[in-house]
Amino acid sequence: MKLSTLYVIGLFLLSVAAGSPLSAQSDTTRVDTTANDLSLDSDAAEGEGDGTDAFVMTKSPVAAVLWGIIPGGGQFYTEQYWKIPLFVLPIAGLTGLAIHNESKRAEFAQVVDTAAVGTTTYSNALTWRQTYQDRRDLSIAIAGGVWILSLVDAYVGAHLYDFDVGDSLASGRIYADPIEGRVGVAVVW
Repeated sequence: MKLSTLYVIGLFLLSVAAGSPLSAQSDTTRVDTTANDLSLDSDAAEGEGDGTDAFVMTKSPVAAVLWGIIPGGGQFYTEQYWKIPLFVLPIAGLTGLAIHNESKRAEFAQVVDTAAVGTTTYSNALTWRQTYQDRRDLSIAIAGGVWILSLVDAYVGAHLYDFDVGDSLASGRIYADPIEGRVGVAVVW
């Protein structure tokens, strides 16, 4: 199970590092400023506005994923500092739990090696060894899932870094309409 998990994580990182298309859109968007402007002005005469203006992202999604190799690094890169503990603390706690379960598994493995086969001590130690091994593997799998989730969050955060999400985009209010006896909603774009 360890080898297959590492294999999947390695393939994911290699595909991101190689620049394979993991998103539905490219990293840059071309903006054509001459499509709606048919008049000739001084900027167009000087060569500006000739359709070569391009939007370039401030934060690179690939760099965010590479920073994300360190838990919380992708959130640091995309300046989402409040999310760092949301990913680092579970990964650290689950790693500590995996280490604890591994030490308990090793203790019971030693008992299995020294106890006589067929005794109650042997049977109990064998059961507990398997239980702690399963708990260790589950802790590692969940920590890996949280880590992959942090990589996805960093990738999306880098894509959305330049989007305007200010309060001036739209405003709305809910008001009572006593004449009609109902509640109204007004949205201003």
